[in-house]
Amino acid sequence: MRTWQHLVLAAATAAGACAHGSTGPRATEDRLEKVSFEGNQQLKDKTLLTGLGAKRVMQRGGAVDPYMVQVDADRIRGEYLRKGYLDVDVRSRVERKGETATVIYTVEEGIRAKTQAIITGLPDDVDQAAVRKKLPLAEGQAFDYDVYDLAKSD
Repeated sequence: MRTWQHLVLAAATAAGACAHGSTGPRATEDRLEKVSFEGNQQLKDKTLLTGLGAKRVMQRGGAVDPYMVQVDADRIRGEYLRKGYLDVDVRSRVERKGETATVIYTVEEGIRAKTQAIITGLPDDVDQAAVRKKLPLAEGQAFDYDVYDLAKSD
């Protein structure tokens, strides 16, 4: 029969485990040591790593969080879409070694849209070629939403 001391000790142990992120027999407290990328040809690893939650977790010596891994995969996908890719597939896996972990993102880059600038509605006295020269959009180049946004008039 359990006494009240045993119940208090069990509750304190469970609360401590929850506070430290324990999720069962094997805690997911493996320190995130590295994030790597496979298959990315057009965007560099450094570009993809910028802004990921995993980068901040590594800097503070934190543990791998499965939710963060998924959210970061979505962030990588978003980076490709902003660069004009019509499709991109991003898959993740976590490899553990001892008490450290590496998150690996496998990227399958799809087709990237090409830029086509169509200028309409100019007054008769404005030369279309002069306007085109001022645009940061290069005809037939890979599309990029940041460049597109800069080219839009206010």
